[in-house]
Amino acid sequence: PILSGPDVAIELLQQRPTLAVVFMSGYAPENVGADRVTTLDAEFVAKPFTAMQLGMAVRAALLRAASRVSGPA
Repeated sequence: PILSGPDVAIELLQQRPTLAVVFMSGYAPENVGADRVTTLDAEFVAKPFTAMQLGMAVRAALLRAASRVSGPA
């Protein structure tokens, strides 16, 4: 309850740098620290979202994480 979502992601990424991260919020990205989402190389999905939108965000996050493992193509 003390840490924000981005703060939790920072802690987890320090332990597992290849972790795929997707943030979700009912607020617009600019109101939840979109700059931190970008800095963390994470995806963002705004509520309400469809299953397709969530799936696309998860896929994009997994691809980003995979590129951190294998390096740029």
